[in-house]
Amino acid sequence: MTEDDITILVTDPDLNPVHVLDDWQQLDTTHAHNAPGPGSVAAPSSRRLMAALQPGARIAVYRGDSPEAWHSGPLEKPGPRERSVDGDNAGDGMIKLTWATHEAWLGARRVYPNPALAWAAQTAEQWSVTGTVAETVLRSLVNTQLGPGALPYRRVPRLQLAPANAPLLGTAVTDVSRFEWVSDVARRVALAGGNLGWRIRHVGQDLLFGVTARRDLSASVRFSMELDNLTGYSTDPEAPTVTAALVAGQGEGAARPLRERSVVSSWGRFEDFVDASSATTTEQLDAAGDEALAAGAESANLSADAVETAGPGLPVFGREFWLNDLVSVELDDGAVLVDAVTAARLQAPGNGTSSLAFTIGTPDAASDETTRVVRDLYRRLGRLETR
Repeated sequence: MTEDDITILVTDPDLNPVHVLDDWQQLDTTHAHNAPGPGSVAAPSSRRLMAALQPGARIAVYRGDSPEAWHSGPLEKPGPRERSVDGDNAGDGMIKLTWATHEAWLGARRVYPNPALAWAAQTAEQWSVTGTVAETVLRSLVNTQLGPGALPYRRVPRLQLAPANAPLLGTAVTDVSRFEWVSDVARRVALAGGNLGWRIRHVGQDLLFGVTARRDLSASVRFSMELDNLTGYSTDPEAPTVTAALVAGQGEGAARPLRERSVVSSWGRFEDFVDASSATTTEQLDAAGDEALAAGAESANLSADAVETAGPGLPVFGREFWLNDLVSVELDDGAVLVDAVTAARLQAPGNGTSSLAFTIGTPDAASDETTRVVRDLYRRLGRLETR
């Protein structure tokens, strides 16, 4: 696909197109698994474009004639803008637009314990679910906190729920939260419910929140140097750090309920204490233990870079596979590792070409220690506040 097959629109908050970008360059968009993906583009800063860049504007990128946007979301930064009497910034000058996909809205809402009540009317200490199918939890969370079932002033314009899967996806989950970001709770529920995926699609003039299951496509979707669709990889195997989660619930001393969640590993037994001081039920205790086991599980730490390559039988993103699907990566020594697709990046530098690349395995962003520590701190503070 060439640059000519890409269309970039500026829309208003209700997704009505208000401007088509002309003569753009340096397009860079990324889809991320269960997270907002960044986008940026540079374009001449004409008066029509500047008039379209009102607060609340959205950017939508289309490939071909599909009615579904490839990458779409709220404008975050209309700038910097540069203009000069000569050189690259002559004439109207240039402006760089930066946005994030609509999944960013989940990170713009806190979880109200009772989403039917305004903030000042909240009386419950926490939001919780017990033994509920993961897809149901995710749909309800988005619907009531930012979707059509939310308080009017908390609703994201044009956001709807896509039809539910039949049967509903995921296992039963138990979770509790105190004023966390909706996105953090949604990621945790998706993981606990069986590595589910969630995303917001921009189709026509609607935003559709939907849940997907991880598919094992490792037998049919392969990446290798021989196929010319694998550009690099690194792998750093690591033993588990937790195989026995020793969970302690709400209370003090001998009054605290205790549960153990463990797995058998050839590496041996590795114990860790899990402070689940906000948990009051067996399901909540077990969920806290399972979360610790998942975080401390054995890992190959694969990070592979792949590209979409034309050719018979080669996988096409969006057709044969999508984010969160399991695919195969063949290493130099013939070993084959199976891991999930975690990101997809479309770039068009402005020379008439475009390229689509993927990250398989652990992306750099997911290892951001600061993000992990801050989220863990919020959870710990939330547990302290419930005492």
